[in-house]
Amino acid sequence: MKKNRKKCSKCKQYYSLEKFNNSSQTKDGKGGYCKECSAAYQKESRKRKYQVNPALELLKKSCEAAFRRSQPEYVKDGYAHVTCCYMSAKEFWSDLWNDDNFRESWIKQSMIFVNSGIYKDRPTLDRIDSKKGYEKVNLQVLPYWKNVTDGASRECEVYVIKDLRLNDKMNYSRIGEAKEDLIRRYHIPINVLNQVDHGSVIDAGNGIGVLIQTIKGEPKTDGGCKYRMVWNLSKTIFDIKTDEEIIIEKTQLQLGVSGIQIKKS
Repeated sequence: MKKNRKKCSKCKQYYSLEKFNNSSQTKDGKGGYCKECSAAYQKESRKRKYQVNPALELLKKSCEAAFRRSQPEYVKDGYAHVTCCYMSAKEFWSDLWNDDNFRESWIKQSMIFVNSGIYKDRPTLDRIDSKKGYEKVNLQVLPYWKNVTDGASRECEVYVIKDLRLNDKMNYSRIGEAKEDLIRRYHIPINVLNQVDHGSVIDAGNGIGVLIQTIKGEPKTDGGCKYRMVWNLSKTIFDIKTDEEIIIEKTQLQLGVSGIQIKKS
């Protein structure tokens, strides 16, 4: 190894040390392959494993993605604050694969996907109760198309807030229908409209905000303060003779809330 440079065991080229991944198993703390060769090797390795056991490799990939979505730093709309009862992606897929009933369902849908080659047939992990996290009792196997369709087919309500006042309420038979209408009306980006049952008012511009909630949904929040409610209270007395109003006491109450939900009285 030259000073601050190392030879890749795969392509036999010399590179600076930052071109190698870190490794705790070598003296210099760097892997034997350069990053480019390492990535190519991993890709080829996954391809070989997929050919041997496609169902298991698909499950690993799904569990890795689900585990990432459960991490505190993951804030993508629709998955923020989703929990996972497993400590690692490996523990996640190992537990599911060792469950006979789950494995049978996963393999069945995986073979449909392998034979059709159509992405919508790909097996997915579906949370039965969307308010709960990734745990085995709350998971079922669904093809990609059904997972997406079920999520978008729930009835929902949209509340339009203008200049901090409730301006209108609209009912929709499907979340997908609501999104299409809001895009047409207010030109709101589709990714922003994923904030369903988040208890968040979506900024539509021009002093207009929209709140989207499903009929039976509950706000998905992390318990942190998202909005602040303020009450201005005053205690008054009246002079009977002059009918003059005299304010004798003013107080203000503030309360932090983690989300907004409008319920019928």
